[in-house]
Amino acid sequence: MDTDPSRARVAFTGALHGSGAFLVSALGLCVIAAALAAGAKVLSLLTAFEIIVVVSFVQFGLFALPVAAGIGALVASLGEPSRAARRVWITVSALTVVFPIGFIAVTAVRPA
Repeated sequence: MDTDPSRARVAFTGALHGSGAFLVSALGLCVIAAALAAGAKVLSLLTAFEIIVVVSFVQFGLFALPVAAGIGALVASLGEPSRAARRVWITVSALTVVFPIGFIAVTAVRPA
């Protein structure tokens, strides 16, 4: 039986998983970008893009964290609660990884 407290609990758990998935994915991308930037001998175009990605996560992280929590709550409340955590992690992690890739693609394609 679905009652209001159980749906609220599922949504809250989904929001926590969404926040966790965002933070883990963002920190993973930042670590990769920092490692690649440290390994570069000079500041190449790729290194500049990597620094932009790290800065964008630092600047937009406070905005994106509640969005990830909201997406997590929404995804968790849809369908079966037993599979909510996996769906939230897949959805939020994919969106977190797609954002900087899209950002770099738009920046690279935009005429100088």
